[in-house]
Amino acid sequence: AAYLFVRVFENIFHWGRGMEERYLFTAQRGGKTILFTALADTGNHLTEPFSGLPMVVLEEAKGLALLTPEECCWLDSGMSAGEPPPGLRLAPYRTINGKGLLAALRPQSLRVRVGEQWIETDGYLALLPGEKGPEGCEGVFHPRMIQLAAEGAGKRKGGTIHAGS
Repeated sequence: AAYLFVRVFENIFHWGRGMEERYLFTAQRGGKTILFTALADTGNHLTEPFSGLPMVVLEEAKGLALLTPEECCWLDSGMSAGEPPPGLRLAPYRTINGKGLLAALRPQSLRVRVGEQWIETDGYLALLPGEKGPEGCEGVFHPRMIQLAAEGAGKRKGGTIHAGS
């Protein structure tokens, strides 16, 4: 039964694809929507420290469209003007080049396109200041985010998988 489930899951969501795949995402917050492309990267294990939700690391320039003026001012200060405004959190990160803090926000809606379907997922956007994403992308995420969203959709009656659009 488990093998059958995995095979069906792979066929429906094309989960057997290799790394280096790019996925289209939408994020909505405060009546604003952004569209961006993110690279699936199993090396990205960044999670929001309090909820444990996964994070999409996104170019700051792309994510600014979702921020309030107060949040933008705080970022412009170099994240040094006191505590983050409500709606933003600090997320610690560590890479082979060092460690630091990223400003993170939780969009009201975060969707990823898998094949011809849009899947509602849950997570945060961590804003990467002054950096560009991988070539042809504005962000990076762990592909497990898609798998968790698909599993959650299958458990809910009606799910949140949207065909088309």
